[in-house]
Amino acid sequence: MRQNGDEGVRATPVVGVRRDVAVKRARKPPGAASAGCGKSATMTAGENAMPQFVIEREIPGAGNMSEAELQAVAKKSNAVLKEMGPEIKWLHSYVTGDKVYCVYLAPDEETVREHARRGGFPANRVSAVRRLIDPGTAG
Repeated sequence: MRQNGDEGVRATPVVGVRRDVAVKRARKPPGAASAGCGKSATMTAGENAMPQFVIEREIPGAGNMSEAELQAVAKKSNAVLKEMGPEIKWLHSYVTGDKVYCVYLAPDEETVREHARRGGFPANRVSAVRRLIDPGTAG
């Protein structure tokens, strides 16, 4: 199920990641180049392109979850990821008041939704990332 005008949208792979290697894009070394304007939002190593997705999960009270509760959710997610194999990678998540926004690498939206089904997590909206920008985009 695609939402918000994503019908027929195919995510573009983000440069620098093999399917079998988890990457933490949130932590760049000091002085590292930014993605910049025009960079596609997929990670690739040779022919192994991995589209990037943002998953919006409506979880009332998410921002008030304890460290133990967050750890339990992360452990469950990691267990499902291990079962599913190297085709899907969880990069990181942002926890807000009543929602969690997760960033994943996966071959397609259905793989992301399958992870949610197996883990018992909501996946209220799955959006393919089309471009990455940051302060360095300004030039």
